[in-house]
Amino acid sequence: MEVHTSDLTKPCLRAVDLRLNGKAIGCTQSAKAWGLLWHEAATACHLDGQFAGPCLGSVVSSAWHRVSERAKEENSPLSDAVTRDIPTIMAEVAAFLPVYGERCVPLIGKAIGCELPIRATFEVDGEDVDFASHLDLLCRDRDGGLMLWDWKGGKDAPSFYELSRNMQFGMYGLALRHGSVMIDGEWVEFREWPSMYWIQVRNLKPFGRASTVKEWDEDANDWAEVKYEKGQHRPMNKIVIPSGVYPEGEGEILRRFAEHVRLRRAGIMPAIPGEHCQFCDSRRWCETLGGQVQ
Repeated sequence: MEVHTSDLTKPCLRAVDLRLNGKAIGCTQSAKAWGLLWHEAATACHLDGQFAGPCLGSVVSSAWHRVSERAKEENSPLSDAVTRDIPTIMAEVAAFLPVYGERCVPLIGKAIGCELPIRATFEVDGEDVDFASHLDLLCRDRDGGLMLWDWKGGKDAPSFYELSRNMQFGMYGLALRHGSVMIDGEWVEFREWPSMYWIQVRNLKPFGRASTVKEWDEDANDWAEVKYEKGQHRPMNKIVIPSGVYPEGEGEILRRFAEHVRLRRAGIMPAIPGEHCQFCDSRRWCETLGGQVQ
């Protein structure tokens, strides 16, 4: 058995089970297309060390070509909405890259790589289980510590309460401490627990109007209201967000991983309905409570 981060973070276990059994027909919706383009373009910029300049347009254009080609290869065609909004999606990503380069990249001491495969093996009830994923950006911080950034293109960041229970970050931490990462064709073991951050990419956009935001005041040890004018940048703690997942939680992460594996082995993957149902790639194989599929 091989477990991926998407298996652990999907809101519905039935959707995971159906996909693993080949019952899924993909479609690249707007949010997914936006995120894929950001990943491709940001990776290219990190490789070149350039996040602005006259070549930026061609970088984004090439990145979009790779996104569209991958959608075809993975039988996950672009939705009509994506096809219609391609210029807008490309323009937004192109506008965010220089801001990312100016505000976020200086926090990095040394980049190790982007989109790096990561692997680890864990024992669950006497049997080995493989974990596999990819790291968006692995780097060293300015003090030399191992640091992981996970780029997110959604419109809303999770609360601390959700993020501190995020199994994606949990497994990344475990795998970096106990597994290995593919770098330049070789598997490298770091044996370190990294500092990990959720990068809320869309918050790179300045405030579109005057806004009042609640922020934690460390001096007062309490929340305070901070006013921002139209056009001001959002605070960095709304963009580079600590995961809240630390090595002290390793035991609980392993317990939850084992729980997922046991459910898969037992074939207990119940449907967990929600707003995600209408966009689920497996919905045609998932019966409604009226005995039909849609």
